[in-house]
Amino acid sequence: MTKTHVFEHLGKPPYKYSGYAELVFTIPGSGICKAGGACDHCGTVIRNAFYFTSADGKTFKVGSQCVTKSGDRGLRKFVSEETKRIKRERDLAELPLLRQQLNDLIAETEPKTSAMAHPNAYFAQQGKTLYEYFAFCAKGASNSAAKKLIRALTKIKES
Repeated sequence: MTKTHVFEHLGKPPYKYSGYAELVFTIPGSGICKAGGACDHCGTVIRNAFYFTSADGKTFKVGSQCVTKSGDRGLRKFVSEETKRIKRERDLAELPLLRQQLNDLIAETEPKTSAMAHPNAYFAQQGKTLYEYFAFCAKGASNSAAKKLIRALTKIKES
């Protein structure tokens, strides 16, 4: 008894990874982007499409969840590596914008944060302010750290 691959209805195994595409649909007039493709295996709406070519030359696209559930370690490895690469590239592209937004918020909220004590008791006793804390944290902030600082500063700005 031979075991069939879950993607066999899309083409004969083995499968070779052949690329990635972000499939989006932009709602006219709003600028809102939504997932714009469908998985060839299950039909679920997908944004991130991973393309594979079968041994018989057929190309198909599937979502990361279907690849994960397929049980195929080789395909999972390619998708995992590709997902990490895509995230790195997005983060690198987004970081300058986040840092600019963060620096703008730090400048906007300076009057309020300069009057507030540093969150660390030791530095607060030395007369350091919340403004100095945010300025220090912003210098080497990663994407996730910058987003947290932006959320905190937005709350201060709105209060």
